[in-house]
Amino acid sequence: MNSNLSRMTTPGLVLIMALGLLTVRPVAACHSNVHIIDVDTGSHLGGCGTPLRGEFLTRHRSGWFGDGDTAYWGRGTYRFTYARSCRGYLVDHWEVIGAVSNVIKSGNQVQFDLGRGNADVYLFLRKPRLTVRVDPPGSGDVGPYGKGTHRIDAGTRITLSPRPNAGWEFDHWSVDGERVASQSRYLRMVMNSDHEVVAHFRESVPAAREVIPVASPAIRACRSHPQGWPFSSRYRGLYTDVAFNEDLLRNLSGMAHYWEGNNILLVGVLSINPQPWTRLGVFIDREEGVLSIEGEAHRSIEGKVDYGLIYLECDGNFTTWVAGVTRYGTRTALMWLLNHPNEVKGHLLVAVEWVDSNGDGAVRDSEIRVIHTLP
Repeated sequence: MNSNLSRMTTPGLVLIMALGLLTVRPVAACHSNVHIIDVDTGSHLGGCGTPLRGEFLTRHRSGWFGDGDTAYWGRGTYRFTYARSCRGYLVDHWEVIGAVSNVIKSGNQVQFDLGRGNADVYLFLRKPRLTVRVDPPGSGDVGPYGKGTHRIDAGTRITLSPRPNAGWEFDHWSVDGERVASQSRYLRMVMNSDHEVVAHFRESVPAAREVIPVASPAIRACRSHPQGWPFSSRYRGLYTDVAFNEDLLRNLSGMAHYWEGNNILLVGVLSINPQPWTRLGVFIDREEGVLSIEGEAHRSIEGKVDYGLIYLECDGNFTTWVAGVTRYGTRTALMWLLNHPNEVKGHLLVAVEWVDSNGDGAVRDSEIRVIHTLP
């Protein structure tokens, strides 16, 4: 830390005649105290090290300062520059309080003249704000952040995906009032400033589907089973059956065959070839990372967004097929099936989506939603 007493002036001298000696007592040095604060929380950012470069232009001195440091340079012209970033933060504004004049604030820099006294220099930092909306209201949501305003570390790469409600479908994105030219369902951006993102939806028109007669043996079998999904006892106890838990939740991407009587459960897309759901206009392309449903592509983002299928033959041996675009999608489909066995009743196929809304990389039931059923 640089230190220098100010030049004494006449009012700062105290003359005492004692033993024929002249004693001089200087006044307290003029100095500038530094405060670095998160503007949203009001907390001091003491863990940033020394992000400010301070300069005493009057006497050509300089130094580096952090929250709580003081520049003891006396009266004259000071300049502070936010030269080393506090990770994740941007400059919001400066405030200078005390015996100062000629204050000039410009972006990441502040300059002022310090007179007789002290000054407190406040640098207010903030994280970029992401504001998410949907249009029209009530038409859907956006994953993984959801509607509202979110603080996100500067420099973070984010991927947003539309989540239309029933009866709606995604139309396009707009960012900061401008329509995004790309027709991709996924919006990718780097948060180096504030942004407002709007997901625009339109009312959906039912797509043409393969018509399956109500009298179909498969439909009759599914609807007649009292629990919906045939595995109503042993395999609903996933979280207490250690062997089942280890095999299915640790190795979902491999080939696994489990059965209870004549009811067969096949897990993992590698064990399902050919894929029986292709006759319904549904395809899993693992190389491209896409689940395609009636021509609409749902793209997986490894460890963040994924898709899975539950397919029930519901005839003969009641085979149930569970698969995903990646292992996260397979886990998503299996977890949904085990937690919602009654909801598959009457369906040949259920497609589910997982979005890692809390960012922990783990599939949780609260992060899963149904995006397609047949019939």
